[in-house]
Amino acid sequence: MANQSLWSNGLSFSSIYENPVYLPDGSIRITFPACGAKKVQIKGMTAYTGLEDKVYDFEKAEDGSFFLTLSGIRPGTHYVVFLTDGIETVNPTMPLYWVLNKAVNSLDVPNPAYDFYDVQDVPHGQVRKVYHKSAFTGLTRCLTVYTPPSYETELTKKYPVLYLQHGSSENQTGWVEQGKINFIADNLLAKGEMEDMIIVNDYGYGFPPGEKADPDMMKLHHQNLFPDVLVKDTIPFVEKTFRVIADSDHRALTGLSMGGMQTAVTALKYPGLFGYVGIMSAGVRNRRFTKEDPKAADEELFKNTVREVLISGGELETAPKGFLDLDDNVAFFASRGIPTFVVRSEGAHEWQAWRVAAWKWLPRLFRK
Repeated sequence: MANQSLWSNGLSFSSIYENPVYLPDGSIRITFPACGAKKVQIKGMTAYTGLEDKVYDFEKAEDGSFFLTLSGIRPGTHYVVFLTDGIETVNPTMPLYWVLNKAVNSLDVPNPAYDFYDVQDVPHGQVRKVYHKSAFTGLTRCLTVYTPPSYETELTKKYPVLYLQHGSSENQTGWVEQGKINFIADNLLAKGEMEDMIIVNDYGYGFPPGEKADPDMMKLHHQNLFPDVLVKDTIPFVEKTFRVIADSDHRALTGLSMGGMQTAVTALKYPGLFGYVGIMSAGVRNRRFTKEDPKAADEELFKNTVREVLISGGELETAPKGFLDLDDNVAFFASRGIPTFVVRSEGAHEWQAWRVAAWKWLPRLFRK
């Protein structure tokens, strides 16, 4: 049986049966429930899935359900769409995640060499939804917050905080549901390989009261004022609500894709706030750092505060294979004398790459 982390999610952590089933030989058995359709198919959603534009036909069982066994799919997370008589839909018996601003199924093909994000028999921290009113947007926002196992027992202890952001069209559930960040942290803590910390996942969008999000994705990115929401609303709320150490040496900001660019923008706009900065798979569509050479609001404060920067990308998205040049990002920080930690993960622009990056980054945070 595949580890529980692969088929558990926010809708059903302990389901009656596994679907899909990850077989020992690396193949994947998928079941689609009886729905009255004549034909059911599956295809990858983007070029990053590993399935590319391939379409696979299911076989129909006597009870009206459908089944398919896939083989040769590389390890990693692969968003998929199902077609019932040509109509796009989801498989209601498979894990559902929020991506592309909708509920989407995913195949999560395990790498036999990895167990760092498995559900292991170790002490587990808590994951909670935390609601707060935003003075900046006028709306109630929701955070997903991980607290380590010791948070409930060592009641006078204060903790550093990692603010960890999702990518475009995702939300604050991504790092737990797809990224398995809580299990990654649990397992590292059990081995004594990382410091106790609180991990906060915020919704990466924010607009002034009454302003509606533009449906055009590029316009939306320019319209989005998330860095201000994070600094003016989220961080003060977290530092008031949880037992945290409220200084730059104990505050980190990291994000993937859109969240990585938001991390860079926020760290430059608000120098002195974060001691650690992590940029995963960002700057993908342009050579942002060398092309624009942005300046921090206070260059000296920025250089003197940031202790280390994570720069990471999946091996299939990094140069020369892909369209992300990590060296550009490294050069930007190196020119300011800021140390960088580079992780070239397996996979493409996907959660497997970001899990690996987080696994290697967490032990470096808040070192004494």
